[in-house]
Amino acid sequence: MIKNLLIKLKITIKRFIGKIVYAYTYLKNKSKTIYTQLKKKKLKSIAYSFIKQWKTSSFLFIGLLLLYYTIGAFVSSNINNKLNVDIKTDKSTQQHTTTSLIYTLKSQIDDTPWTPSLPLIFPASILDNVPNFQLGTKNASKYFIKRMSALYIDASLKEASQLLDYPANIWLFSQNENDKLSPGSAKQYRKAINHISDFSKTQNIRHPLNINSLSYHIESIDNLLTTTINTINKHTIEHSSDFIDNKSDDTFFYAQGTLYTIHYFLSALTKDYQDFIVEKELYDEITSSLKNLNYAINLNPTIIKNSSLEDVYSANHLIYLAYYISLAQNNIKNIQNTIKQQISRMLPNDN
Repeated sequence: MIKNLLIKLKITIKRFIGKIVYAYTYLKNKSKTIYTQLKKKKLKSIAYSFIKQWKTSSFLFIGLLLLYYTIGAFVSSNINNKLNVDIKTDKSTQQHTTTSLIYTLKSQIDDTPWTPSLPLIFPASILDNVPNFQLGTKNASKYFIKRMSALYIDASLKEASQLLDYPANIWLFSQNENDKLSPGSAKQYRKAINHISDFSKTQNIRHPLNINSLSYHIESIDNLLTTTINTINKHTIEHSSDFIDNKSDDTFFYAQGTLYTIHYFLSALTKDYQDFIVEKELYDEITSSLKNLNYAINLNPTIIKNSSLEDVYSANHLIYLAYYISLAQNNIKNIQNTIKQQISRMLPNDN
């Protein structure tokens, strides 16, 4: 049996060597033929032929490149902004607020590729909508986590907030002059999600629900809405007179990403504090706020326009967005006032 295997091996080796010799002979003869043909041609003809082929190749390459980025960007331009998804929560061990933040982060990091860190070779890297929406979602979640970390003085939340501070544009290499290998942004954010999950497993036991924490969370939402409106107003005032405003879409989609996180966080609060909300008849205010946030998130103009405020013939989509945010914030402030009144009644009377 071994003898037969050796014979087959020898035959295979001989055939392989024969193919190499044949290939070498063929290429040698072919190169001689090409060289002879080129030698016969005039220099002018060779130059003309080269230029002609170079133009064709260049146009073909550019066409394929445009096709690749156009189709690739179209395929990857879908924003994951689904609202009113039923987030499963184990009520015995978790509160809805932390679960909602875990969901919003996962929706942009696990359910869809994290596009802000993609290099130029990926079509999604040329987009404005998805990367800015994801940045808005992540940074809003980070804001809530930082606020909760300060409220509960929890090590897991502190670690999560630090990980969410990690630069968003790291794919494989750091963005410093040395270009060293570094952990990817998405990898660090997944670690942050794990820390938030660790906190949520003991949240009910260590930090039971109370009206003060509700007031704190509503204040967080109000602060974030104020910041978002101020950012939009600042960009509108400074750039509405620009001939071409190529940054308005960045502001628009970043704000929508922020509102996406706020929407889920506010929805979670209504579930965690349902008894208080029903008792104080705040359901209509919360419903109106969520509805206006929904309108703002679902605004989807083909081209984001930041026309002059004096222009009555052209739209300003940033102003539309700020309008719905303002309506939602009015509802939030009414809720906030009701909670503050309730807290003041609970304080001991000095008299």
